[in-house]
Amino acid sequence: QGLLIFPLHMDRWGMVQTIAKSGVPTIVYAPLGMGFTGHFAPVARLPGVYLISSGDFSLEPARFGLKMIRTAHDIRRMKIVAIAGDKTGEQRLDPLGLTLHYVPRQRFPDVLKTVDDTREVRAVAQEYRRHAKKIVEPSEQDVLNAARNYVAALRIMKEEGCQGITMDCLGLVTDRQIPCPPCMAWSKLPDVGIPAICEADVNAVMSHALCCLLLGKPGFQQDPVPETVHNTFIGAHCVSPTRLDGYDQPRAEYILRSHSESNLGVSLQVLWEPGREVTIMQMVGPGKIILGKGKVLKNHDTPPAGGCRTSVELAIDAPADVRETKGFHQLFIAGDHMRDFQSYAQMYGIETEHI
Repeated sequence: QGLLIFPLHMDRWGMVQTIAKSGVPTIVYAPLGMGFTGHFAPVARLPGVYLISSGDFSLEPARFGLKMIRTAHDIRRMKIVAIAGDKTGEQRLDPLGLTLHYVPRQRFPDVLKTVDDTREVRAVAQEYRRHAKKIVEPSEQDVLNAARNYVAALRIMKEEGCQGITMDCLGLVTDRQIPCPPCMAWSKLPDVGIPAICEADVNAVMSHALCCLLLGKPGFQQDPVPETVHNTFIGAHCVSPTRLDGYDQPRAEYILRSHSESNLGVSLQVLWEPGREVTIMQMVGPGKIILGKGKVLKNHDTPPAGGCRTSVELAIDAPADVRETKGFHQLFIAGDHMRDFQSYAQMYGIETEHI
């Protein structure tokens, strides 16, 4: 799957170069004093290489290199069930390696009808009511219906042998084929490490899968809105995870709201802490990642603002005119992970570009 090399003398860099050009993903961990810039330059930018020069002997940098190798292994074995239209069959997304497994959209309401208000459903509903900072629109029955969506999603993934889910749900909501949009379920699933993606957006599917596996934390898929008076960047959606810093970390505060467009069911307004660093990331096709970073300025309430329930405003590093920001449904990811994604892209033949 890969190689981990420790060069322990300066006269070994010719051998390192030979190995690094072999086509096998290679982590080169050079302790301080084992190389100068001239030794590193012929190796550092090679495809398939992750070069570390550090006095950190805890091996944490090397562990991230090994995490990349493990991520590539896992993502090539991951299937995401895509519930959209009448499409069936599978699609492999190389070079990332993820597989989409399509099932007809009617599958979700059919499975949902078989989910009763079991002890599991009531426990999920109670969990979300208990931890909410406030409950605005949703009734107790709305929260139970939202919990039933979560159980239905788990059932479909198990039956289809998949490790993540995406669904084009708006038609089901508009036609009243499901009593409650799946927003709360799509918030809970990433909180436990399962990619759950809105609108059957293939780019967002790939972005979520890579984020969850590589970083061990979920991302927030959002609709990008330029704020032109202050030249800031707002991301808004009715689905956001709450465990922004990792699956074993505390939840962010949230308010239980309805789904914005339909005013039905349960959506979470997740409150992002002002001042926290954020990475903006999206896969644009399986061979390209766009990246940027910013800091949280504030959260917007709806109303008075329009749009989706979780609405987060960032100051971003570029472009100079926020209206020119690239991408749609980019992820907001807590923390600065630009170099993590750039390193993975170099290791596995993926292009990177700034947003």
